[in-house]
Amino acid sequence: MSAPAAAGSNFPSLTHCADYWRQKRRESHLKQTQILAPEKWRLFYDRVSDLWDRITGTSPETGEAIAHFMADQYLCMPGDSVLDVGCGPGALSFALAERKLTVTAIDNSAGMIQRLVDKIRLENITGIRVRRTDWREFPSKPSHDLAIACFFPDAFSPDGLHRMESFAAKRCLMVFGDGKDIFPLRQRIWEKVMDISLPAGSENLMCAVNYLTAAGRCPKTAALSIPVHMDVDVASAEMFYREYFAIFGRSGPHLNAAVADVLADYADQGRIRMQGISKPTILWWEPRADRPIPCEAES
Repeated sequence: MSAPAAAGSNFPSLTHCADYWRQKRRESHLKQTQILAPEKWRLFYDRVSDLWDRITGTSPETGEAIAHFMADQYLCMPGDSVLDVGCGPGALSFALAERKLTVTAIDNSAGMIQRLVDKIRLENITGIRVRRTDWREFPSKPSHDLAIACFFPDAFSPDGLHRMESFAAKRCLMVFGDGKDIFPLRQRIWEKVMDISLPAGSENLMCAVNYLTAAGRCPKTAALSIPVHMDVDVASAEMFYREYFAIFGRSGPHLNAAVADVLADYADQGRIRMQGISKPTILWWEPRADRPIPCEAES
């Protein structure tokens, strides 16, 4: 576990940190599509929601590992109220509810929300309230003890940190991926169909730590290592990657052939089974009501 050094005279200013982060976001092809074409991403999440856990590695085991770390480090306690922002199909929400926390799970994808609701009903899970909503439209007041965003790109910006703090009375927590694919499938298909390189990593974690430090917070980080697996039939995997690359305007025979060729290298009796290690980093900090993080429109 580590914490960044306290801001000193040589530490970059809040404005410099914000400008650098926004510049990195403008340089990211993935981030620009998220900003400029959010509806395409929402439709993608709707269409692949029933595959998400099985094909991305962000499985229930990941939610359990994150919740275990939170409890072990006393970042949450039974009875705490939690807002799970961008909850997806609910892996973290379920793990927190099992620990007797009261969870409000929100997501803008109807498909993801439906998967979460189906599991709640099937397993008779209590302690989770579900709302389909854009997180920017959710009431901005510190009515929860914790606000959590797990692998949620919309929160990875100066304004995202401001909004996270607006939800939380005690603590904010975010989970970042390392910017690398756990499984090599997307990378190989990308190289066949795209005319630009897939980003090799992400600076979101560093930017968030620097921005929070410049804003007078004391952010802490911890890296986890979580074994994950993929087990999905080939037809479903083909559909997943066709939908994914459609976000970037790729479709038709060339894409279909690229997807089929890559998946054929990993298929065994009609299924793709892979194992890997997820290496997320958890970032957390305490809000300061006396010194709110500035809110500026995304440029």
